[in-house]
Amino acid sequence: MYSLEQLLDACQLAVIAGMKVVRQYQLHGVPLSEVKQADQTLVTAADRQSGLAVRQLIREKLPEIAILGEDMDGLEFSSQLLALIDPLDGTRAFANGLITSTVIAGIYDRWNKRLICCVVGEPISGRIWLASQNTHTHKMLIRADKNVMEQNVTVWNGPLDMQSTVLIDLSHGFTSRGRQILSNKQIAELFGSLNYLATILMAGSNGLHQALVANGGEKLAGSITTATGGPWDICGALLVLQAGGTAQGLAMGDDRLLTLIDPLDVLHYDILVTGNSQATVDTLVSKILAVNGQS
Repeated sequence: MYSLEQLLDACQLAVIAGMKVVRQYQLHGVPLSEVKQADQTLVTAADRQSGLAVRQLIREKLPEIAILGEDMDGLEFSSQLLALIDPLDGTRAFANGLITSTVIAGIYDRWNKRLICCVVGEPISGRIWLASQNTHTHKMLIRADKNVMEQNVTVWNGPLDMQSTVLIDLSHGFTSRGRQILSNKQIAELFGSLNYLATILMAGSNGLHQALVANGGEKLAGSITTATGGPWDICGALLVLQAGGTAQGLAMGDDRLLTLIDPLDVLHYDILVTGNSQATVDTLVSKILAVNGQS
């Protein structure tokens, strides 16, 4: 089987291939979008072309691994390792001309129910964040002359307060597995409760949110993802953990109650909370549980 280094390298090459496609569209014109019937989210030609590039690299480098993405049936796979891909995370922001989209690839161990490596790339800047369970997170700047600068990154060390920032991706009617995880009313209540807790930013890409928390920005305390389109959206949990932060997954049961799940078991939960400390994550989780009627 493949070494962890081989898995991480393949994911990085796949993300770079997807980044090249997305960046060309960002620089030369965004294609028209379509609405997917499955979850009413958007898809563009850039999503599809980036997806082809990402899958080609994964299949070339890791032929024995099944691939799961938005346009692929992930229920029919038998290999222990599963490649999770999002060739254009943040399509709505992309379709509206924002340059915050990312490309994501990760490897999930189905037997141990844990994500073992993750790569998040930002096409417009060339930045790449990568992590595996046995290494530290790094930020890599890919320059035009192809020189690469590698830098260790760590989360910001500070308290969650009005001087800090929380990145948030709210569902706004988004459905997962045929259901809306939090209602529109609950989303409004959550936003209201957070508004008095920290400065709120909505950058438009789950992968970027998690990478930036790991990156330790200016008083960047944490992030919340309630619109989990698939496990690829929350692979960045590993980036945050390896950068010294904390993360928590929450799964919505048939009874509409939320339970806490290992944040690296990305196939089995609906909401991801990341933070620079356990105190930050605990506070953010408590706000989500409160709007869901749970103490």
